[in-house]
This record gives sequence, C-alpha cells and structure tokens, in this order.
Amino acid sequence: MPNDFNTFYGELRMLTMRLRRAQRDESMTPTQIRDLEKKANALIDGYSGDWLHYADASYDACTSTESAFMREHNRAMVGLMALEARRPGEQSITRDELVRRLRDLKETFIRLDRTIPTRVQTYMGSYAANLAYIEEELAGLAPAAAEGRAENSGCYLATAVYGSYDCEPLWTLRRYRDEGLAKTAAGRAFIHCYYATSPAFVRTLGRVHAVQAPIRALLNIWVSRLEARGYASQPYADPDSTAA
Repeated sequence: MPNDFNTFYGELRMLTMRLRRAQRDESMTPTQIRDLEKKANALIDGYSGDWLHYADASYDACTSTESAFMREHNRAMVGLMALEARRPGEQSITRDELVRRLRDLKETFIRLDRTIPTRVQTYMGSYAANLAYIEEELAGLAPAAAEGRAENSGCYLATAVYGSYDCEPLWTLRRYRDEGLAKTAAGRAFIHCYYATSPAFVRTLGRVHAVQAPIRALLNIWVSRLEARGYASQPYADPDSTAA
C-alpha cells in the first residue's frame, strides 16, 4: 500500500472516477461496482501516511484522531458513490438493502459532522448536502420510514448555512423545533413542509455563498428572538440519538 499521499490520492482518484462513471454506464455490472468499492476501501484502510499535508504545507502531522476521521470520511464517500451507481432491479440490489445502507451512511455522516476536527473543518465544510441527498433517496424508496419522525430529522438548510449541525444557532433552532413547533398541529405541519423541501434546496443552492449570506442573516435575527424567548443556545441532544 502507498504511504506517499500523492501516490495514494492518485490511485484513490482513479477508483472513485470509475465509480462515478458507473453511475452513467449501464454496462458496469454489480460485481464490478462492488470490486471497485472494495479496492477503494482497502486502499483507504492501508494508507498510513499524512492526510492533511496537501491542504497546508505548514500543518503539523495528522493526529490519530484526524487520521481516523479522514479514513472514515473517505470510506463514507466511497460508499455513497457506490450506492449512487446501483438501483433496485437495474443493478441487482434489493430495495431493503439499499435503504439499510443509506440509513447506515446517514448515521455515519451525522457522526462525522458532529466530530469533525477543527483543522479539517477549515477546508471541508459540513455534510449537509450529503445528508440532503440521502434523505431524498430514502423519501423515494421508503416514504413512510422517511416521514416517520420528521421532527427529529436533520436541519439541512440551517446546517448548510452555518456549516455544522452542532453549533449555538442550531442548538437554539433544534430546541425550538422540539419544544415549540412540535407541540402544535400548525408547527408539525411546518416541520413536515420544511423537511419535504429543504433537502432539494440544499442540494441545488446550499453551497452558493450569495444564497447562504441572506439566509444566515435572517436566521441570525430569528435565533436572537428565540433566545430572548428562552430557547437556550447550550449544547442540545435530539430526543432520538440516531436523528439527523
């Protein structure tokens, strides 16, 4: 296995490009897709070099925590690309298996978003777009399961705007969601509408600064009002620990 980052990255990029190509190439068989995913994961697991030196030459070597994070991040991205290349009936994967793997990836991206090391976050951003894509896929594959507890789903738009699911504005907004909106019929209807529309918005415009800036300004005003009403900006855990 290569320990030089440039060699490692070159090999991994070739494998991931083939996975992306498989999303459009119907001649790629399920076995070939699985083999590409296995090879990419074996490459990631076997790499023992520095993960961050390419981002900034002045960086100190990766800590063990940063290395573990980057390894899980890359495995999750490979897994998502492999699933995007396979569809029930077309690529010999059952609907139940696809739903299970998407849910597993959703939990992984949530965990990554909550534990992203500071140095990594400076150039990687959040996983809001990945979570939005997965939520859309789950909604299409298993609508009842996706809607089951919408009030505990991820705040996709707000996460994309603020760059993290765990930060003071999101803690306030999530408290308001669970302790305010979810207590009334009108509030629950708003929550349902928000989670039905925000994933598509995030996928399309969630990374556009010109769109993020005015939304963030409006959210800041709303968050301040909520804090004045008693919705604290202290760390908050969703009622369902597996929630987005």
